[in-house]
Amino acid sequence: MIDTHACFMQCLRKIRGLDIIEGISYHELYSLQRILATVQKNGLVAIEIGSWKGCSSYFLAHVLSHLKGCKLYCIDTWKGNTGTWNIEEGGRFDIKKIFEYNVAEFSDIIIPINEDSKTAHTQFKDDSADFIFIDGDHTYDGMLADLTNYYPKLKKGGIISGHDSNSKFGMLSPKAQQEIGEYCDIDCVYVESLGKRVHCGVTVALFDFFDDDYLRTADEFSRAEEGVKNSIWWKIKS
Repeated sequence: MIDTHACFMQCLRKIRGLDIIEGISYHELYSLQRILATVQKNGLVAIEIGSWKGCSSYFLAHVLSHLKGCKLYCIDTWKGNTGTWNIEEGGRFDIKKIFEYNVAEFSDIIIPINEDSKTAHTQFKDDSADFIFIDGDHTYDGMLADLTNYYPKLKKGGIISGHDSNSKFGMLSPKAQQEIGEYCDIDCVYVESLGKRVHCGVTVALFDFFDDDYLRTADEFSRAEEGVKNSIWWKIKS
Protein backbone atom coordinates (compact mmCIF):
# COMPACT_ATOMS: atom_id res chain seq x y z
CA MET A 1 0.00 0.00 0.00
CA ILE A 2 1.37 3.40 -1.00
CA ASP A 3 1.86 5.92 1.82
CA THR A 4 -0.20 8.61 0.09
CA HIS A 5 0.88 11.50 2.30
CA ALA A 6 4.58 10.73 1.88
CA CYS A 7 4.04 10.27 -1.87
CA PHE A 8 2.25 13.61 -2.05
CA MET A 9 4.95 15.54 -0.21
CA GLN A 10 7.69 14.02 -2.33
CA CYS A 11 5.83 14.86 -5.54
CA LEU A 12 4.91 18.36 -4.38
CA ARG A 13 8.56 19.25 -3.84
CA LYS A 14 9.31 18.23 -7.42
CA ILE A 15 6.50 20.07 -9.19
CA ARG A 16 7.18 23.25 -7.28
CA GLY A 17 10.49 23.29 -9.14
CA LEU A 18 8.68 22.81 -12.45
CA ASP A 19 6.18 25.61 -11.67
CA ILE A 20 3.25 23.82 -13.29
CA ILE A 21 0.48 24.16 -10.71
CA GLU A 22 -2.29 25.98 -12.60
CA GLY A 23 -5.99 25.94 -11.83
CA ILE A 24 -5.82 23.10 -9.30
CA SER A 25 -5.09 23.44 -5.60
CA TYR A 26 -2.79 21.42 -3.34
CA HIS A 27 -5.88 20.12 -1.53
CA GLU A 28 -7.36 18.92 -4.80
CA LEU A 29 -4.15 17.18 -5.84
CA TYR A 30 -3.97 15.45 -2.47
CA SER A 31 -7.60 14.33 -2.79
CA LEU A 32 -6.91 13.07 -6.30
CA GLN A 33 -4.01 10.96 -5.06
CA ARG A 34 -6.13 9.53 -2.22
CA ILE A 35 -8.85 8.53 -4.68
CA LEU A 36 -6.41 6.92 -7.12
CA ALA A 37 -4.76 5.03 -4.25
CA THR A 38 -8.06 3.21 -3.56
CA VAL A 39 -7.77 1.35 -6.88
CA GLN A 40 -3.98 1.03 -6.98
CA LYS A 41 -2.62 -2.18 -8.45
CA ASN A 42 0.08 -3.36 -10.81
CA GLY A 43 -0.89 -2.95 -14.45
CA LEU A 44 -3.42 -0.19 -13.74
CA VAL A 45 -4.72 1.68 -16.82
CA ALA A 46 -5.65 5.34 -16.31
CA ILE A 47 -7.05 7.93 -18.72
CA GLU A 48 -6.78 11.68 -18.21
CA ILE A 49 -8.88 14.07 -20.30
CA GLY A 50 -7.31 17.52 -20.23
CA SER A 51 -3.62 17.51 -19.28
CA TRP A 52 -2.37 20.97 -20.33
CA LYS A 53 1.11 21.55 -18.83
CA GLY A 54 1.02 18.28 -16.93
CA CYS A 55 0.37 19.16 -13.29
CA SER A 56 -2.27 16.52 -12.56
CA SER A 57 -0.59 14.20 -15.09
CA TYR A 58 2.63 14.38 -13.09
CA PHE A 59 0.81 13.64 -9.85
CA LEU A 60 -1.08 10.67 -11.28
CA ALA A 61 2.06 9.25 -12.89
CA HIS A 62 4.00 9.74 -9.66
CA VAL A 63 1.52 7.51 -7.82
CA LEU A 64 1.58 4.92 -10.62
CA SER A 65 5.39 4.88 -10.63
CA HIS A 66 5.27 3.10 -7.27
CA LEU A 67 3.53 0.18 -9.00
CA LYS A 68 4.47 -2.03 -11.94
CA GLY A 69 3.30 -1.95 -15.55
CA CYS A 70 0.89 1.00 -15.22
CA LYS A 71 -0.11 3.34 -18.06
CA LEU A 72 -1.57 6.84 -18.08
CA TYR A 73 -3.11 8.03 -21.36
CA CYS A 74 -3.16 11.85 -21.48
CA ILE A 75 -5.70 13.23 -23.95
CA ASP A 76 -5.44 16.88 -24.99
CA THR A 77 -5.12 19.09 -28.07
CA TRP A 78 -2.78 21.38 -26.09
CA LYS A 79 -4.43 24.37 -27.82
CA GLY A 80 -6.88 25.41 -25.12
CA ASN A 81 -10.68 25.55 -25.20
CA THR A 82 -12.64 28.43 -26.74
CA GLY A 83 -13.71 30.95 -24.12
CA THR A 84 -11.17 29.86 -21.52
CA TRP A 85 -8.14 31.49 -19.89
CA ASN A 86 -5.73 29.17 -21.70
CA ILE A 87 -6.81 29.70 -25.31
CA GLU A 88 -4.47 32.68 -25.83
CA GLU A 89 -1.55 30.90 -24.19
CA GLY A 90 -2.20 27.84 -26.36
CA GLY A 91 -1.97 30.02 -29.45
CA ARG A 92 1.31 31.66 -28.45
CA PHE A 93 3.26 28.70 -27.08
CA ASP A 94 3.81 25.03 -27.89
CA ILE A 95 2.07 23.72 -24.77
CA LYS A 96 2.54 20.10 -25.79
CA LYS A 97 6.33 20.55 -25.70
CA ILE A 98 6.02 22.15 -22.26
CA PHE A 99 3.88 19.21 -21.15
CA GLU A 100 6.39 16.67 -22.48
CA TYR A 101 9.25 18.46 -20.70
CA ASN A 102 7.38 18.54 -17.41
CA VAL A 103 6.42 14.85 -17.42
CA ALA A 104 9.63 13.52 -19.03
CA GLU A 105 10.48 11.69 -15.80
CA PHE A 106 7.50 9.40 -16.43
CA SER A 107 7.84 8.85 -20.18
CA ASP A 108 7.60 5.10 -19.58
CA ILE A 109 4.17 5.54 -17.99
CA ILE A 110 2.56 8.48 -19.80
CA ILE A 111 1.21 8.10 -23.33
CA PRO A 112 0.15 11.47 -24.82
CA ILE A 113 -2.79 11.43 -27.25
CA ASN A 114 -2.87 14.68 -29.23
CA GLU A 115 -6.53 14.61 -30.16
CA ASP A 116 -9.91 16.00 -29.15
CA SER A 117 -11.49 13.81 -26.47
CA LYS A 118 -14.67 13.62 -28.55
CA THR A 119 -12.84 11.41 -31.05
CA ALA A 120 -10.03 9.90 -28.94
CA HIS A 121 -12.44 7.63 -27.05
CA THR A 122 -12.56 5.29 -30.05
CA GLN A 123 -8.97 4.24 -29.23
CA PHE A 124 -10.13 2.52 -26.02
CA LYS A 125 -12.14 -0.64 -25.59
CA ASP A 126 -15.10 -0.76 -23.22
CA ASP A 127 -14.25 -2.02 -19.70
CA SER A 128 -10.54 -1.38 -20.25
CA ALA A 129 -9.68 1.43 -17.79
CA ASP A 130 -9.30 1.33 -14.01
CA PHE A 131 -9.31 5.09 -13.45
CA ILE A 132 -10.50 8.09 -15.49
CA PHE A 133 -9.94 11.76 -14.64
CA ILE A 134 -11.86 14.45 -16.54
CA ASP A 135 -10.67 18.06 -16.64
CA GLY A 136 -11.21 19.05 -20.25
CA ASP A 137 -14.04 20.99 -21.93
CA HIS A 138 -16.14 22.43 -19.07
CA THR A 139 -19.14 23.41 -21.17
CA TYR A 140 -22.27 21.28 -20.78
CA ASP A 141 -21.93 19.69 -24.22
CA GLY A 142 -18.23 18.98 -23.75
CA MET A 143 -18.60 17.53 -20.27
CA LEU A 144 -21.62 15.41 -21.15
CA ALA A 145 -19.81 14.07 -24.22
CA ASP A 146 -16.83 13.02 -22.08
CA LEU A 147 -19.08 11.29 -19.54
CA THR A 148 -21.04 9.54 -22.28
CA ASN A 149 -17.98 8.48 -24.27
CA TYR A 150 -15.65 7.43 -21.47
CA TYR A 151 -17.81 5.95 -18.72
CA PRO A 152 -18.27 2.75 -20.77
CA LYS A 153 -14.46 2.47 -20.95
CA LEU A 154 -14.32 2.05 -17.17
CA LYS A 155 -14.14 -1.40 -15.59
CA LYS A 156 -16.64 -2.42 -12.95
CA GLY A 157 -15.19 -1.30 -9.64
CA GLY A 158 -13.09 1.36 -11.37
CA ILE A 159 -13.28 5.05 -10.52
CA ILE A 160 -14.24 7.97 -12.72
CA SER A 161 -13.28 11.35 -11.30
CA GLY A 162 -12.93 14.95 -12.35
CA HIS A 163 -12.29 18.57 -11.49
CA ASP A 164 -14.46 21.67 -10.98
CA SER A 165 -17.60 20.28 -9.38
CA ASN A 166 -18.53 23.35 -7.36
CA SER A 167 -21.98 22.23 -6.19
CA LYS A 168 -24.43 19.36 -6.63
CA PHE A 169 -27.15 20.66 -8.92
CA GLY A 170 -29.98 18.68 -7.32
CA MET A 171 -29.23 20.17 -3.90
CA LEU A 172 -29.47 23.79 -5.06
CA SER A 173 -32.43 26.14 -4.79
CA PRO A 174 -34.66 26.59 -7.85
CA LYS A 175 -33.26 30.12 -8.23
CA ALA A 176 -29.66 28.85 -8.29
CA GLN A 177 -30.58 26.04 -10.70
CA GLN A 178 -32.19 28.52 -13.08
CA GLU A 179 -29.18 30.84 -12.97
CA ILE A 180 -26.71 27.99 -13.50
CA GLY A 181 -28.80 26.64 -16.37
CA GLU A 182 -28.38 29.93 -18.24
CA TYR A 183 -24.57 29.65 -18.34
CA CYS A 184 -23.92 26.03 -19.31
CA ASP A 185 -22.09 27.06 -22.48
CA ILE A 186 -19.56 29.19 -20.58
CA ASP A 187 -16.49 27.70 -18.90
CA CYS A 188 -16.96 29.41 -15.52
CA VAL A 189 -19.09 32.32 -14.26
CA TYR A 190 -19.93 34.08 -11.00
CA VAL A 191 -23.36 32.87 -9.85
CA GLU A 192 -25.03 35.65 -7.91
CA SER A 193 -27.41 33.47 -5.91
CA LEU A 194 -24.53 31.28 -4.66
CA GLY A 195 -21.98 34.03 -4.19
CA LYS A 196 -19.20 32.13 -5.95
CA ARG A 197 -17.81 31.15 -9.33
CA VAL A 198 -19.29 27.96 -10.75
CA HIS A 199 -18.48 25.69 -13.69
CA CYS A 200 -22.13 25.50 -14.68
CA GLY A 201 -21.74 23.04 -17.55
CA VAL A 202 -19.90 20.57 -15.32
CA THR A 203 -22.51 20.90 -12.58
CA VAL A 204 -25.50 20.29 -14.85
CA ALA A 205 -23.84 17.56 -16.94
CA LEU A 206 -22.95 15.58 -13.80
CA PHE A 207 -26.56 15.86 -12.66
CA ASP A 208 -28.00 14.79 -16.01
CA PHE A 209 -25.61 11.83 -16.25
CA PHE A 210 -25.45 10.62 -12.62
CA ASP A 211 -28.49 12.32 -11.05
CA ASP A 212 -26.20 13.59 -8.25
CA ASP A 213 -25.23 9.98 -7.45
CA TYR A 214 -21.54 10.78 -7.09
CA LEU A 215 -19.20 12.02 -4.36
CA ARG A 216 -17.47 15.37 -3.91
CA THR A 217 -14.35 15.60 -1.80
CA ALA A 218 -15.57 18.92 -0.41
CA ASP A 219 -18.54 16.98 1.05
CA GLU A 220 -16.78 13.77 2.06
CA PHE A 221 -13.34 14.68 3.42
CA SER A 222 -12.84 16.59 6.68
CA ARG A 223 -9.67 18.05 5.09
CA ALA A 224 -11.93 20.19 2.87
CA GLU A 225 -12.40 23.11 5.25
CA GLU A 226 -14.54 26.16 4.65
CA GLY A 227 -12.91 28.44 2.10
CA VAL A 228 -10.51 25.79 0.80
CA LYS A 229 -10.82 25.03 -2.88
CA ASN A 230 -11.62 21.34 -3.30
CA SER A 231 -13.83 20.65 -6.31
CA ILE A 232 -12.84 17.04 -7.07
CA TRP A 233 -15.74 14.68 -7.76
CA TRP A 234 -15.63 10.90 -8.10
CA LYS A 235 -17.75 7.76 -8.52
CA ILE A 236 -17.09 4.02 -8.31
CA LYS A 237 -18.63 2.11 -11.21
CA SER A 238 -20.94 -0.60 -9.89
